[in-house]
Amino acid sequence: MLSPAGVIEDDAQSFFANAACQSWAELSIRSYGMVLIDQPILTTDEEGKNVAVHARAWRTTMYRK
Repeated sequence: MLSPAGVIEDDAQSFFANAACQSWAELSIRSYGMVLIDQPILTTDEEGKNVAVHARAWRTTMYRK
């Protein structure tokens, strides 16, 4: 585990902002019904605007009005 000074040093040397954040290592671990929670599917229209997001783990689609 990094000290606060170590976190600042790691972040300063990294290409990504907040790279020392431990949550980066937890991506795609959590699941529900054998489907990853952090895997939404975005639907875009012909103009490139996001019109819906499908939450696969929850088996639901939310539409933009």
